[in-house]
Amino acid sequence: MHDWSQWAKKVHVTTQEEEEDYDSQPPVDWANIFFKLAHYCHLKKHDVWQLTLPQLGYYLEQCNEHIQFTIKVSTMSLGGLFGGSVPAGDSTSEEEVTTDGKYVNGYKVADAEDMNFLAQLL
Repeated sequence: MHDWSQWAKKVHVTTQEEEEDYDSQPPVDWANIFFKLAHYCHLKKHDVWQLTLPQLGYYLEQCNEHIQFTIKVSTMSLGGLFGGSVPAGDSTSEEEVTTDGKYVNGYKVADAEDMNFLAQLL
């Protein structure tokens, strides 16, 4: 048996400033949390109630990563990758390279970072 009286007793006393900071925070928007977890993680309401706070934090981080990924994909132009057409007036065969060497004829030349991003997409 353990002698629990030997354990150091820790009492956490909050300061008035900490209490005011806590009270001034907006309330947790559980509707938003439930929506994100249901939409992005396919969790049901009853599953969410069974989660611990660290698990809930992990799933919310995954939701945010998924949202950021969706925004990246929807904002980037994939027309050039999958057969984008050249406008009728731009049928020149000359390559115009900018001073930084990253663009040719108005299109960005893919580097290693871009290829890694594309590999993650596929």
